[in-house]
Amino acid sequence: MKIRIPLVCLTAVLLLNTCKKDEPPVTENSDTTLLDAHNAVDMAWEHLKSTLDVNGGDIFSGLDETALWLSDQAGIDTAVGLDGVYLFIYMESGLKTGITFYPTDADGYSIFRGGGGGDKLTTLTGNCTNAMTNNNVLIYAAAFDEFYKPGEMEQILSIFENSSSDFNVTLLKNAQCSPYVVNSFPDYGLVILDTHGEPEGFRTGIHFKYDTKPTSEDEVRQVIIDQAGVEILNGIIHGDYAQFLHFPFNSTTDHWWTYTDTIRPYYVWISSLFIQENIPDLPNTILYGNMCNSGWTTARPDKNINNPIGTTWINKNPISYYAYTRPGGYSRSVTDIFAKRFEDSLVTSLVIDYDSTGIAHLANQTTVMEDTLDPPYITTQLQFLHYGQDSWCFGCGGQFTDDRDGQTYALVCIGDQTWMAENLKYNAPGSDCYQEAFDNCNIYGRLYDWSTIMNGASSSSAEPSGVQGVCPDGFHVPSIAEWNTLINALGGISLAGGAMKSTDLWADPNTGATNSSGFNALPSDIFNGINWTSIEYSTYMWSTTETAGNPQNIDVILLSNYNGDASTYSIYKVAPGGSAVLAPCRCARN
Repeated sequence: MKIRIPLVCLTAVLLLNTCKKDEPPVTENSDTTLLDAHNAVDMAWEHLKSTLDVNGGDIFSGLDETALWLSDQAGIDTAVGLDGVYLFIYMESGLKTGITFYPTDADGYSIFRGGGGGDKLTTLTGNCTNAMTNNNVLIYAAAFDEFYKPGEMEQILSIFENSSSDFNVTLLKNAQCSPYVVNSFPDYGLVILDTHGEPEGFRTGIHFKYDTKPTSEDEVRQVIIDQAGVEILNGIIHGDYAQFLHFPFNSTTDHWWTYTDTIRPYYVWISSLFIQENIPDLPNTILYGNMCNSGWTTARPDKNINNPIGTTWINKNPISYYAYTRPGGYSRSVTDIFAKRFEDSLVTSLVIDYDSTGIAHLANQTTVMEDTLDPPYITTQLQFLHYGQDSWCFGCGGQFTDDRDGQTYALVCIGDQTWMAENLKYNAPGSDCYQEAFDNCNIYGRLYDWSTIMNGASSSSAEPSGVQGVCPDGFHVPSIAEWNTLINALGGISLAGGAMKSTDLWADPNTGATNSSGFNALPSDIFNGINWTSIEYSTYMWSTTETAGNPQNIDVILLSNYNGDASTYSIYKVAPGGSAVLAPCRCARN
């Protein structure tokens, strides 16, 4: 596995926009007054503090009362309190601003993902109909320092590392999570949004602060330009982004609202409307909204929620979208513990157990995982659901690249096994090309003697064999028991050969050949220690298992152009004259 944790501006295309570049001109919009929005937030905070003094710190009623009061103030269209976490302020100019409140634990880590417990997913493995071929992963951890204690993200990364698939993981943290990165989501097979979320958007890692109270429109704009850039300013003016004052607090501290740091950051949030209008579709991407409110799919005009974030992502047609949902298509805050548990469980299911969504728990929305450690003030259980295709998986099918020589192999899943769908081509000492012609290696793969196949290991009849042999890391040479499992999965001896054989390159009549399994067995025959046999009539594939009662021989799988069988056959390890016998190798995934 390759992990990229960018620390500076990168040259990669997906991150070009996060680096400094020629700035565009500032958008002129006389109807948009950022100073008024900033003053509205200040006014809201002062009113809320007074309200909390009176009601004993009840943040729920305090936000609701403040929202009602704000809605009557000049320049403000409406205001909404939600979940005891958000205060949304909608200005008459069209700007959206407000305050996001995040209770923290004693160590300062966010309790909510704006995200408890719950059971891990129950893994049930099975066949995969649609294989994921893009093993590029993006973890968009815009609130990394607020969520992950030392070692926690490393546990997630280790799951990818321990997978037998070759994942390329890009981890972006905090300010590396700019709004522009979202345009690169279609380049990834899996995107995890580890951030704060609200019903109509999610938080980026870009923020700015005012050291002193601004007194002019120019001063407000200059602060944003200096700390976030002109493009961010223009996005706020256009309404593509929202700006929210970020207010973490320890709710166990008595009268926490009186212990205020006057210099708090405003974070930039991407709006769902901007995503709808500007972000490409995601037909080859799995998206995991590991954030609060990710499952909003129903508009709720009474709360000014008209473009739900869940519906926005679902309409981008991802392979699947994972989200936290309440009955009726609503959502709410998800506790950080719950979010971390499901991040661990879902990633394990997808990249270790190779579970497709159709098998792994969530296909028909009848089995749900609930947040069983909800805060006492929330009575509606939060459910973990998925939307989109019901049959796909990582690890089944796709491709694998051998780090030893850069050779790339197609993979195929048959039953619970994953095989290379091509003969091995690794140029190990003791291997050769058919008739010593290099072009034949490119077509049929290389031929190996048994000693090279085993690479010093002893014979094995176990399932799996446990013999890596000449195969690359993550794969092994199959035992005859593993071959028999494959044959049984394809209907038994008399049918399996046809399901395994390619429809090309075999001599007529190539009986029964359909390649319906995708195994793509080509003819290759063997070097029998004396001469090269005719390549187009048969193939013999090595196992790790010595023939019972005859340790000088090895059991192999034989396919022929004359029938559709896949049968066990016994051949010499070494020909009677002492010459090595050469045959192809198929590797199975560990």
